Amino acid sequence: MPADRSAVASPAATSSAVTCAAASAAVKPRKPPACDRCKAKRVLCHPSPAGCPRCLEAEVKCTTTPVNRKPPRPRARTAVQRAPGRPSPAFVPVPTLRARSSADSPGDCITQSAAASPNSNSDQRLWTELPFELDDSLVKDLIPLAGLRFTHPFVHASGLYDPAPGTVADLAALASDVRILAFCAMAAGALLSCHPSIVGSGEQNPSTMAEAERLGPDLRDFGRRRLGAFAALRDEALRRAKGGDTFIAATATDAAICFALDFLFAVDRPHDAPRIFLATHLSHVRVLAPLRSAQDVAAGSTHWSMQLAATNLAGLGDGTPLLTSTDLSTMVEDPGMDQQTYAQELADALRAPSRPGQWPRVHDYAVHCVRAVVALQDQLAPRARAQPLNEASVLSTLSCIDLLRSMSLSLVAHADRLLPVASDQSLFRAVPFSRVQALKSARFVAAMSWTSVVLPLYHELRSRRAGLQSPSSSHDTISSQFALERLDLYVRQARAYAFAALEAVMAAIERTQHISFWTHLQPRLLPQWAEFLIGEFDSGHTHALGARLGPICQTLSATLLKLGYVYSTPHLDHLIERLDAVVQLENFQAALSLPPDNPLTFLTLLSTDPTFFLPPDANDALSRPLAGAPSTPAAAMSGLDAAHTLPPSATTSAVMAGGADGGIPVGAAPPLTPSAVPGAEWMWAGL
Repeated sequence: MPADRSAVASPAATSSAVTCAAASAAVKPRKPPACDRCKAKRVLCHPSPAGCPRCLEAEVKCTTTPVNRKPPRPRARTAVQRAPGRPSPAFVPVPTLRARSSADSPGDCITQSAAASPNSNSDQRLWTELPFELDDSLVKDLIPLAGLRFTHPFVHASGLYDPAPGTVADLAALASDVRILAFCAMAAGALLSCHPSIVGSGEQNPSTMAEAERLGPDLRDFGRRRLGAFAALRDEALRRAKGGDTFIAATATDAAICFALDFLFAVDRPHDAPRIFLATHLSHVRVLAPLRSAQDVAAGSTHWSMQLAATNLAGLGDGTPLLTSTDLSTMVEDPGMDQQTYAQELADALRAPSRPGQWPRVHDYAVHCVRAVVALQDQLAPRARAQPLNEASVLSTLSCIDLLRSMSLSLVAHADRLLPVASDQSLFRAVPFSRVQALKSARFVAAMSWTSVVLPLYHELRSRRAGLQSPSSSHDTISSQFALERLDLYVRQARAYAFAALEAVMAAIERTQHISFWTHLQPRLLPQWAEFLIGEFDSGHTHALGARLGPICQTLSATLLKLGYVYSTPHLDHLIERLDAVVQLENFQAALSLPPDNPLTFLTLLSTDPTFFLPPDANDALSRPLAGAPSTPAAAMSGLDAAHTLPPSATTSAVMAGGADGGIPVGAAPPLTPSAVPGAEWMWAGL
């Protein structure tokens, strides 16, 4: 019931409130609610015991109706059990869940929903709001599936795998920075997980990767279904990293977090977007100087050099500058021998008897690849592009590419010879791979690393050639004409190396069937080569591949379809459609290749190939041969029935279609025209 303003706030109550306010100056008195008349008009009210000024001016009674507020909703919480062997923190909160609609973006559902206790800071909270329940089974399933990128030396220096967390309590007991890295590992594991919380529940959900590869050629539905969970975990890791000093402090764990975030955001990042997390990672590495602190990160190890080579696989091809010449002294160990000597040593080792325990030195090869990328990056700098083309540097880079390709072939041959005698037991270090898997990954990186230099060089030479005009004999000098001809030669040579690199990538994928080896290495690797191949086809430069173009496009399209199990984006769908269109066009042109001695082969193909369309009115005519006449391809194409008669020109052409047995020269008969063959206008209109 409405109450009088004077009844709501009496003088006694007012004096009591003033006394309380004077006793506790830190507590601010609450403002009385607005009166009913001001609330109805939605105007500012100045409540007073005698009535607000608006009601006094209107000479109406000032009344206020109290609002009945509901009590706060109780929040359900689940206790977290402490895992044995780990210290229990002072405050271990647990995940809280909320329903998430389909319209919510993955980043909107990740907010910190509960306040921590006074004894804990914001980094010690585990309150998350995810589109799935973060339980022990999910943590145990995701972290071991993080993949090759999480074998980085900085990741192992952080202590994430000492041992790896297997429950929610283990995750809560980690240090704040290691917990961020654990969320990054879970996001990477979500790209391969078969857990129902990630891919949903369904009858055809695989339980292992082997079952997933047998589901069919197109696995993009799984990539679309897991995208929400992957983005939620990735955004949760980024949110926690922003809340701390990850991007400021130069520690091994913070460098590993930036390295992992660069990999995670490369899944759906446009190719021309800046790689800010990679730049932060490299700045941390420059401060750490791994060569000077070998006890923390083994800079001379094969893992470190292979990770640097894998980072360069798609970075420079997208125009992202990575390392500099000064970084080589602090990040990369000197290989000890030049490229020529190392390539010759690998070739000599292939001719020697095989030793099961002696693996090839992949570290030296990876270091040579990194140094080649850095040298090429100096040529692609804006200062170098403003100068005339340094042909000596171009020739040196082309020679380096040839040597790196020779090293790659030798290392792949070494690995193929060691695989049958390698044991499948676990390695005696903190990496989740067996010896066979480690050898396969080394073989895959060896087959891929040399290709990182090819595309940047080709794009640079093409852009320089496009900026120059064609030589003119009347105005240009002889030296400028020959300079343009040499540049054209460099472009063709770089294009040949690019096609060879593409075939090497496809061969490496066919040798390594497991999806994780070529999806978790570099997400931009395969889309980058698909873009290159489509661009060369549109420019008319794929004639050098000849008959190999169709199979290469078909293999690359099938690989992208298989890649859809891990992640699927609209850009990948567009690339698959373009590659399939190239395959169909190549098959069509191969079917229409006409021998020069028989021009009627094309017409015979139209009549016999079931893929070509026939109009409904021609189906009946073509299905009934002429009575008393020999069944020939020309007769079947003519579309004649009992109501039509053959003109002389059509009869002559029908005899010609029989081949050499007809005995009529090719030029002796009139040409086959629409008027000569009644009912065949549809065929000529199609031509």
